[in-house]
Amino acid sequence: MSLANFPANKLVFLQYLFSLAVAEACRDETVLGPKVGEQVRLKWPNDLYAVVGEGKEDLRKIGGVLVNTSFFGGKADIVVGTL
Repeated sequence: MSLANFPANKLVFLQYLFSLAVAEACRDETVLGPKVGEQVRLKWPNDLYAVVGEGKEDLRKIGGVLVNTSFFGGKADIVVGTL
């Protein structure tokens, strides 16, 4: 991606948008089922948790979003993945 077309200080928003998209996808009942998907939460900015009870200690990490950005010669290479 050319930094002339997309400012470097806005690249962090790609991680945020991807994290929101993954959390929303997990809430789809065809992904994790109707009851489990409702319980998926995003711990900002990149951790996915499932609510398994009523208390704060009843959160279980089920995944996360990783973003690796490299800059070279006025361009940025971005790799986004999930765990």
